[in-house]
Amino acid sequence: MAVKTESENRVTVNHSCVCWCSFIEVLVNQLMALSASSILAVRRLSSQALVKLITQCNLLSFINTIISSLPLSNDSVVHYNRLHGQLLQIHCLLKSLHSTKVKRYTAAN
Repeated sequence: MAVKTESENRVTVNHSCVCWCSFIEVLVNQLMALSASSILAVRRLSSQALVKLITQCNLLSFINTIISSLPLSNDSVVHYNRLHGQLLQIHCLLKSLHSTKVKRYTAAN
C-alpha cells in the first residue's frame, strides 16, 4: 500500500502491508503443498484453512489456477492424494463462494 504525504511529494511504502501480503502468500503456498499429504485430515484441514486466506475478489481466479494445475488425462503418473487434495480445495472454495452469495441474497430480501 502506497501512502502519499501532503508535506512531501513522494510516495512511501507501508512495509507492514507488504510484510503481511508476503506472509499470506507463503502461507497459501504451504497450504497448497499440503494438498498432496497422505493423511486425509491434513488435506481436509488445509483446504478449509485456504478458504480463510483467499479474498472474495480473488476467489474465482484462484480456483481457476487450481483447476489449471490438475493433471491431464494423458499424464502417465497421477498422484491421487494430490488430486484429491486439489479437488477438496476447489470444493471448499466453491462452497464458501456459494455461502457468501446465499448470505447476500437473504440479506437483500
